[in-house]
Amino acid sequence: MAFSRGKMRGTEACNGIQGTYEQTGARGRDLRIEIRVMTTAACDSPPLASRMSAVRHVSGLGAVRYLHAANWMIVAELRPGDGH
Repeated sequence: MAFSRGKMRGTEACNGIQGTYEQTGARGRDLRIEIRVMTTAACDSPPLASRMSAVRHVSGLGAVRYLHAANWMIVAELRPGDGH
């Protein structure tokens, strides 16, 4: 996933997702994501895109980012890709 200037895009197994995000709050810890486009290829894909609407907070350590639900439960862990 890539986040830049209010837009996000990424892939989940064989499906692509695109949407918008808004980061607010103290040190930008509040986060809302809205998925606008999601391809629906038939593949064994984890339901990451469907969980993105539950994201309300972000935290991180080094290059790793954690996306959290309102109760701070981790929804997703994002790590930099290796370029492949």
